[in-house]
Amino acid sequence: MTNLYGTDANDTLTGTENQNSLYGLSGDDLLFGLADNDKLYGGDGADELRGGEGNDLLAGNGNSINDSSDRDRLFGGAGNDILIGEYGNDFLSGGSGDDTMIGAGGRVLDLFGSVSRGDGEIDILYGGTGADKFVLSGGSGRDGVGPFYSSDGERNIAILLDFNPTEDKIVLSRFNSSPITPTTEVEYTLGALPEDFPAGTGIYASSKGGLPEPIAAVINVTPESLSLNAGYFQYI
Repeated sequence: MTNLYGTDANDTLTGTENQNSLYGLSGDDLLFGLADNDKLYGGDGADELRGGEGNDLLAGNGNSINDSSDRDRLFGGAGNDILIGEYGNDFLSGGSGDDTMIGAGGRVLDLFGSVSRGDGEIDILYGGTGADKFVLSGGSGRDGVGPFYSSDGERNIAILLDFNPTEDKIVLSRFNSSPITPTTEVEYTLGALPEDFPAGTGIYASSKGGLPEPIAAVINVTPESLSLNAGYFQYI
């Protein structure tokens, strides 16, 4: 196991053919995991992470929950990878293999533990080949579950470029809660996207009695061809 750490400047870190843990820290960094099962952490700044071969964990990180200025680019490469964009407007590409892409929030040790509520966050998720999982919600627990991209009327949204209902999954939360508010059930609907989006399907979320907000855009898939009751939607 090799551990490499960057600086507060713009760094390029390249791992070995064995397992690596790369930490970019501050600055706009470029991290290469190469072969084997690597862990790449971008830190602050607009980083580019490339896992290479193996089952890799890539986490873009970011400055703060209210800062969407860091625009990270994560490329899983071959293998079954986990890509976590965290805060900012990120691009996630799983590559080949069965990948899991988490556009917002998330903790490395508790992947479904927190919710990003930045201002106008837009994440672009591209699964690539293989049976991929697009995680759009937090999971059960006390640490802020519910849709990542619902943010009191702000346009926080994930754009799914290549969702394939015959093999991919979209993960949604049944409930929306925080440590200080009661748990409320989330209602989802499918519909047309706003005019400034490409053709596709919008996934809308709302608490009971609230107005629906778009949390995801599934590009090149019509609303009529999707069903919230189908197996490609998973609820946690």
